[in-house]
Amino acid sequence: MFWMNSNDSLLDTPCSCARGVASCHALHVLIIGALSLMFFLLHAVPVHAGPQQDYLNARADFYTLIKSNSKQQYRHNWDKVLTPLHDFVSDYPQHSKTPSAYYLLGKAYTRLSEISHLRSDIDQAMSMFNHLEQNFPRSSLADDAMLLRARLYHERYADPQRAAQLCVNLIGRYPGGDMRAAAERLLKQSGYSRTRLQDATTTPRSTTGADNVMADVRYSIDPERVRVVIETTAPARFNAESLRAPARVYVDIPGVVGEDGLADHYSIERNDSVVQNIRLGHSNGATRVVCDLKENADYNIFTLDNPARIVMDIANSSTPELKSATSELRTAPRAADDHVDTLLANAADSHVDMVTLPPKTNNKRLCIVVDAGHGGRDPGAVGANNLYEKDITLALSKRLARVLRKHLDCDVHLTRNDDVYLTLQQRTAIANRVGADVFISVHANASENRKVRGTETFFLNFSKNDKAVEVAARENNMSLQEVGDLELILFDLMANSKINESSRLATEVQTSMISRLKQRFSSIRDLGVRQGPFHVLLGADMPSILVEAAFISNSSDAKLLLNREFQETTVEGIALGVKQYLHGQNMVAEN
Repeated sequence: MFWMNSNDSLLDTPCSCARGVASCHALHVLIIGALSLMFFLLHAVPVHAGPQQDYLNARADFYTLIKSNSKQQYRHNWDKVLTPLHDFVSDYPQHSKTPSAYYLLGKAYTRLSEISHLRSDIDQAMSMFNHLEQNFPRSSLADDAMLLRARLYHERYADPQRAAQLCVNLIGRYPGGDMRAAAERLLKQSGYSRTRLQDATTTPRSTTGADNVMADVRYSIDPERVRVVIETTAPARFNAESLRAPARVYVDIPGVVGEDGLADHYSIERNDSVVQNIRLGHSNGATRVVCDLKENADYNIFTLDNPARIVMDIANSSTPELKSATSELRTAPRAADDHVDTLLANAADSHVDMVTLPPKTNNKRLCIVVDAGHGGRDPGAVGANNLYEKDITLALSKRLARVLRKHLDCDVHLTRNDDVYLTLQQRTAIANRVGADVFISVHANASENRKVRGTETFFLNFSKNDKAVEVAARENNMSLQEVGDLELILFDLMANSKINESSRLATEVQTSMISRLKQRFSSIRDLGVRQGPFHVLLGADMPSILVEAAFISNSSDAKLLLNREFQETTVEGIALGVKQYLHGQNMVAEN
């Protein structure tokens, strides 16, 4: 250590070093170099430019993507634009640029939906525009957002009545706004007059101080079902009931009031709709949504998040089955022979029920629930050419349901028969509700090591195997630490989780799968039966397993997952393994 007076300079300090001027000069150079390095390091640390620059960067990325038609075809490019915008509105909810960020999000999801053809992307666009309207009504973009929502209702939801309602609301709220002329043109185009909508707009309900508001009610119709979507500003619980005479289905939503200007009645004048009317009633801080039906029909009601929605699916026939006619997202071209669209279409089974089901009965007919892993906003693992795990699992699950019916003459229910998002807890809850005898969750594996491949089957238990814990972390959408914490709660579940039966089921399924696959595919690798703390298996009241058919991250396995023969052989193996297990439990007779 050396000392200096305040007036001293390192360069001017006389040298008293016994080794001479050269050594002292070297010391000075060393000190100057160290100080320079410190200066460089201090100034090299990146400085956050602030929210304004964050917004400008996100905005620039959005417009760069809009200029490239080729880049727009890949969802990961959209994610690079959407994520910073979502982060901005989350981190800076009251910033002056937050309305603009919501507007860009709405525009981005609108454009993305034109490419993906996914209803969820349109719903997201609606949600972003709606959030802008509700939370920033004085923004210069609020009337723009209302007009774009009206256009989406008119063009994408085929709901001119709701589009007209929004146009009337826009004209009433922003009579001097620059969107008024466009709103009047769209109102005229919709075929609805202000007189027809007068009752819905002249007696608005007050939502002042309400914690949860019903922001939107919309519907869509396809040959299989009528879907009614009730959007709320926060998650809401509901009670559902049905009546046979007159035929109707309704939900009571406590703690939710209707948005100002939200229509109380929607007439559906279409011959292909089992739903005739949708009516809203309000009393004591609660809302009832009633669907008047032409005839009694099966229905399915569930909730979705981001945005919060209650979804009512009502079968468009007297049969209890619901299946989807919705297209799947395809963001990259694939080989025509193995296109997932074709696989999904060929795997469709008109005898398979969708998502949630009729109330549990005492009928002890053999029942199996097949869970197609991931779905909706959760794509699961992503392989080469943007191959999504959620697509593969849905195709496999539909095939498996058909084959199980064939071999076991049993009731088969799918947790999802469409590209919808379900929580891990909802999946086993469905199985418990219908009194399933077996629960099978279907997945495609992934690894950072692209060379890893193979087929394996898991059941719920503690696991000190690092690889099994890594798989559990990915499927649970948890960190490794969180998986470790999850193991601690398994002690209380062991008595009811059918561990021994699940182990036997997993062994029968894995053995049967590998035996059949190796007869047709020489490259199959048997990774065996493993145990792990899988969230999707927690709480199941029946033997339950998770099948990882192959590694989507491996190019060879990914090709197999798209191969029709591989899919058919895999599900045949699973079905025969289940049959062998049930025979051992004396639950089915041997043929």
